[in-house]
Amino acid sequence: MAKNKQQKKELVSLYSTKLEQNPTFFVVKPLGINPNEATAMKKELSELGSSYNLVKNTLFQIALKEANFPLTELGDGQHSIIFSSEKVSETAKVINKFSKNKDIDRLEIIAGVYNMKLISKDEVKAIADLPSKEALIGQLLSVMVGPVRNLMYVLKGNVQEFTYLLNSIQEKKTA
Repeated sequence: MAKNKQQKKELVSLYSTKLEQNPTFFVVKPLGINPNEATAMKKELSELGSSYNLVKNTLFQIALKEANFPLTELGDGQHSIIFSSEKVSETAKVINKFSKNKDIDRLEIIAGVYNMKLISKDEVKAIADLPSKEALIGQLLSVMVGPVRNLMYVLKGNVQEFTYLLNSIQEKKTA
């Protein structure tokens, strides 16, 4: 259905607002995703604070140009924009999960914008392969605790050896 000028301005305004709130987003092309899969993906994304939106290409491109984003062309065909919350890695994981399928492609990842920087399809997949924030914090803590733990074992070993030495001296004196 054709939109009048006022409706188009409202859509551009809506897109601009979303871009201001979420400077990180991913561009995907829905190829063979069925309604049940789309609903499941939207549910997973909403739990992360992200959103899945089908957009009008020309109107979204106008909003991108007005907001000075590096991505200005979406290309031909229907596109969806997945606006990401602060959980960028988890959002990319959801996109990657729904784009993979054995028999047909469901979603084609086109590109993304991460903090006003254009990222490629491969970089989006690399972000999806990153561990979660909690896992990274756990790894960092393990690395930070490692030297202290090793020092404790070394000191404990020296004390044990010293104790064994004193015991052996005591045994020699009593014998």
